[in-house]
Amino acid sequence: MAVTDYAVSAEAHWDDGTADQFVGIQGRLITRATLSDVAQKMSRDGTISKLRIRVIISSANGAVVVTLMKNGSATLLSKSIPTNTSSSIVEENSTSVSFSAGDELAWKIDLPSTGPNAPQGTTSQWIAAQVGGGPEDDTVDFCLGGQYTATADIAFSPQQMGCVQGGMITGANLGDAEQMQSRAGTISNLRVRIQSHELGDSTLTLMKNGSATDLSVSFSNSDSFPGTFEDTTHNVSFSADDELAWQANFEDLSGGESTTLIYISAKVVFD
Repeated sequence: MAVTDYAVSAEAHWDDGTADQFVGIQGRLITRATLSDVAQKMSRDGTISKLRIRVIISSANGAVVVTLMKNGSATLLSKSIPTNTSSSIVEENSTSVSFSAGDELAWKIDLPSTGPNAPQGTTSQWIAAQVGGGPEDDTVDFCLGGQYTATADIAFSPQQMGCVQGGMITGANLGDAEQMQSRAGTISNLRVRIQSHELGDSTLTLMKNGSATDLSVSFSNSDSFPGTFEDTTHNVSFSADDELAWQANFEDLSGGESTTLIYISAKVVFD
């Protein structure tokens, strides 16, 4: 049975008394107080288990609880981080949660209220888990997570490139973003979550070896935000050594308008 390791990473800090925070199960560790902003749709059936959390320091005012959410409800996969934990990895290895294609998963971080001790907050570097057990062992979800804002100023380039996996850090040079694939497959089910958008008629497109593919979504100022935009029609094949990246094409504006992306995800099936 093949398994895949999913992780969100990048150092994150939460103060005591903060409302419950949520983060997707892949990409960059940047949390939001609204579950729907970060829940990630799964493209296959499977199970998720072996929760591991890297803690730099935890609150002195109470335990911090990390729980897997499925379709808006808490599951039994959960780990309580004890008070005053420091420089440790905490684990939960006894619980496995099943999910189906189309289910939406996210992590919930339940923070302590302010208490008798001075608020020092909680800092974590990553949250990881193991995914497996599905009938399609060569199907994975690629995700680019973490908020990114493009702002139209004098130096703004209307074309911004992002890697197909990892944290959402973009630039105007396609060569800096392209990731070479180690085996052949197809990529489909593009899903883009956008917090806000002011940059006019825009697209986000999969690039393969420097050329645009048919896998793409469009959005404009007249759409509703926050919003999720999907292309479930197109499939793009790729070969070993092909280079993939995402390209955002915004209107060429320079008046301080901005667009904020939360995540980009897609389904990948390897040959």
